[in-house]
Order: sequence, then C-alpha cells, then structure tokens
Amino acid sequence: MSTVSPHVAVKNLLYTNWSIGSPAKDSATEATGDPERVWFGNRMLAYGHPRIHSYQISVRGGQASYRPWQLGGTAKYEVQEPLTIHVWVLPGVSLDIEAAHTKMKAMYDEIKRILESLGDSAGSGIQQLVLNNKRDVSRLDRSPPQLYYQIDVTAILYEGIS
Repeated sequence: MSTVSPHVAVKNLLYTNWSIGSPAKDSATEATGDPERVWFGNRMLAYGHPRIHSYQISVRGGQASYRPWQLGGTAKYEVQEPLTIHVWVLPGVSLDIEAAHTKMKAMYDEIKRILESLGDSAGSGIQQLVLNNKRDVSRLDRSPPQLYYQIDVTAILYEGIS
C-alpha cells in the first residue's frame, strides 16, 4: 500500500494509467522535457509550471475534513480530502486552437475514465474518488491563448486511531 499524500497518489494513478496517444505520456518520466508529451506534477503553484510543455496536469491537495465514523477502543474517522486537478493545454506554434480544444477534451475524458474506473486503486488508503465539478477557466483572450480546466475531486479514505 502506498503511503504518499492523496494528491501524489492521484497524480501517480493518472500517469501510470494514461493510455491515450494524443497527447501521450512520456513513458520514461512524469516530468517530461518533451513539449509534445503530457507533463504530470504536484507543483505548489499550478500556473507556475515550465512553459515548454503544451500539455500539463497538476494535482493539488486541500484541507482534509475528519468525521467520526466509529468511536470506542479504536476510533475510526472518515477523511474527505479535496483535490484539484489543473489541466492545461497551451496552443502555440505547432498547436492551433482547434486542435488544442480537441486535445483538451481527450485529456478530460481520459482523466474522468481513470478516476471513475480505477479511483479505488490509487493507494494511500483512498477508498473512493468522487468527481465534483469541472470549471473551465480558459483565457482565450491572451496571446497565446490558454485552455485551462480545474477539476474538483474528493478523495475519501478512513483512518483509525487506537
């Protein structure tokens, strides 16, 4: 069982199970240097990523809430940790805006597929991943334009205290 933070476990889950070819992951490393591959990370500032990548996914954790589930000799708590998945597609010289929209849709569909079908296998004690909301905060008025989604996910896990 993995003992990393839930946001790192989700990033690892996305990287390990990424199966689409356009845009594809770099099979050698998550933090790829290839601008045509998807860059996976957990950066503190999702917008401060290396700008050489056209496709970027960053998973950030939030403040977990604890709810007593079972009290007694061994207390058990349900932990709900909010996560935000930042998805960027940055059109540029080799990627026009129409192709960028198509690739953003493909990336969102792949993230959704992985989280819904494999969310309980992320590790770190995660029992379930619940997709809550997708916000399109793209900035098409910028030069170059930025396609940017924020996907809210809740990681549900249980902790016991004896």
